[in-house]
Amino acid sequence: MLAEKCLSPVSHNTNDGERRLGNIESRKRSEAIRHMLEKTSFRISGSGNISIGEMRVTISGAGSYEAGELRISGSGKARGHLRLRALSVSGRFLGDNISAHTIKTSGSARFSGDMEVSDLKSHGSLIVVGNIRGHNVRVAGNVRARSISAGYVEIKGSLRTEEDVECDRFILRMIGASRVGGTIRGRSEVDIRREKEKSLSIRVLGIELIGISRRGERVVLEAKRIEGRRVYIEYTVCDEVIGDEVIIGPECEVRRGIYYASNLSIDPSSKVLGLKIRKSTPLP
Repeated sequence: MLAEKCLSPVSHNTNDGERRLGNIESRKRSEAIRHMLEKTSFRISGSGNISIGEMRVTISGAGSYEAGELRISGSGKARGHLRLRALSVSGRFLGDNISAHTIKTSGSARFSGDMEVSDLKSHGSLIVVGNIRGHNVRVAGNVRARSISAGYVEIKGSLRTEEDVECDRFILRMIGASRVGGTIRGRSEVDIRREKEKSLSIRVLGIELIGISRRGERVVLEAKRIEGRRVYIEYTVCDEVIGDEVIIGPECEVRRGIYYASNLSIDPSSKVLGLKIRKSTPLP
């Protein structure tokens, strides 16, 4: 029994030491990869395959990589987790997971995993099978994702998510039908309007890669719940609206109810099927 009691703490300390050594080695490997990527550079004109650390990139057209910035004009495909300072694509791109400070796409881009980005600008079609996590998200065209979490979200075109959209400010200018499978939560503001333009086309290198048109289509946003300190919606179908100041614009349908703290306005063309309840406390 004495031997067992003496051996137990030694084994525990040994495991802690091994974990610390493992963490140190992992940090060293990450630093080595980062330094290697910063020193790596290449240029491609035509087509080629290149390796950047654990990443594998195929380019057809023109491409360059320098100091963590990957630029592609034409088409590109990446395997593995892309870890970059910046990605700029003009054309078509296929990727898995991506983490970058800046992402700019013009054309069509599809990622089979998650996207972590500080500043995202997309012109065209953007599909992220996983989640988009960022600071600023700006899209002109189509965007599809499992969920979006950001500080600022501005979309002109159409939006489709399976789950929630959470941000400080949410601005949507609809040209195509949109759907959010969960809640739209804009902590300070939610502003949803139907764009006056009836179509939007994105051309890259003289080729039209995406066109959005609402001719013959009922363009509305469908969502379960919409929350924000200030809320303005139009052409929207949802279950609930929660806010301090709520304006229900034209052609809306609220199925369960509206909860507001200070002001409520409802356009005559809109339908509120549930209750209109004034809350005693505003949103935090």
